[in-house]
Amino acid sequence: MRALILSAGEGTRLQPLTADRPKPMLRVGDRPLLEHLVRLLRRHGVHEIAINLHYKPEPIVDHFGDGQRFGVQITYSHEDSLLGSAGAAKQLEWFLDDTFLVLYGDVLTDLNLTALVEHHHARAVAGTIAVYEVDEPTRCGIVQLGPDDRVVRFVEKPSSAAFGTLANAGVYVLEPSVLQAVPAGQPFDFGHDLFPRLLAQGVHLSGYRAASYVLDVGSPERYAQAEADWREGRFRPDAAPVGGTWYVARSKPRAERLAAMAIEARGLTAYLPEWSRRRRGGQVEREPLFPGYLFVRTDGRKDALLRARSAPNVARLLGSPAGPEPVPDGLVEEIRVRCERRAREPFAKGERVRIKQGPFRELDAIFDGECSSGTRARVFVQLLNRLVPVILDTCALRRAV
Repeated sequence: MRALILSAGEGTRLQPLTADRPKPMLRVGDRPLLEHLVRLLRRHGVHEIAINLHYKPEPIVDHFGDGQRFGVQITYSHEDSLLGSAGAAKQLEWFLDDTFLVLYGDVLTDLNLTALVEHHHARAVAGTIAVYEVDEPTRCGIVQLGPDDRVVRFVEKPSSAAFGTLANAGVYVLEPSVLQAVPAGQPFDFGHDLFPRLLAQGVHLSGYRAASYVLDVGSPERYAQAEADWREGRFRPDAAPVGGTWYVARSKPRAERLAAMAIEARGLTAYLPEWSRRRRGGQVEREPLFPGYLFVRTDGRKDALLRARSAPNVARLLGSPAGPEPVPDGLVEEIRVRCERRAREPFAKGERVRIKQGPFRELDAIFDGECSSGTRARVFVQLLNRLVPVILDTCALRRAV
């Protein structure tokens, strides 16, 4: 995955430009703010990063170079005139040719980017906006979420708090297709222009509720807060990404999505593999690949399994009296990649199947009634290992179903 750090506006309200010296890099603690973001991306496995540059970019280029010193590869994009946040991404359309991350250069955060990307992929949406609770909504872009955390409205700096208190965190996961709505060579902003346009076109955007440190360092008061938070340990720049183990959860009948939402509301990660296809008129039809089953990943805390089991619409975690059976990370990733590939490459003529006839519609019937829960979990994992590549490969699709 690749990422874009929007640096052109970084610190401009705190450090005015002068004609005779370059703009200094804004520092938080022992390193520049932009370096915190580069290190955050690297910790979450992102090694190809683009940074946009405008007036007197020498300090940024001198500090980062080609990125090798920081374990990444950095590409610079020079703007003769400021193009806005979305315009800067449009200029890098050749670079951002797959799912990509966008981070604003004046946002200080230790957001779990891995969980954010998984949230995006699980919902198969065009874009995901990280959001967080704020006390002063009138100074932020406010995001209104509907069912399944779908974005229903985006209001840039509303005049009152009536629109809500979920603010745009300045961190996005986007598909390359969203850049088609951005005019080339013109100033265009994500919050003011692109997101409202996409919503008006009926494009599905999702909101990800950040449970991490997020601070817009855009005023002297908030810069002082960032420095204090760093000294007192409230901002943990070098914290390792929260890891976890995947398990299989059984949902109540026809309540897979409700179970996934309840699991994520408890701070865990849920992944519901789904068939996905676009019907005439642009509407996306989705159906669980394994009806009644979904994956849940723990967050490293001791009570994670208890929180997963107690989530509404979760019937149980597959396992034995000794505990749930873990699922290999590589298997879940393989399922996700193949589901995404199928969503991008529609079934060829003659190979289309009815989406309502999922391959595991009656999964329990596969098992012998004498099987223990532990055996059932192991058999389920074995079935996934053997059948998912077949089910999702076009040539064998009809036979597999």
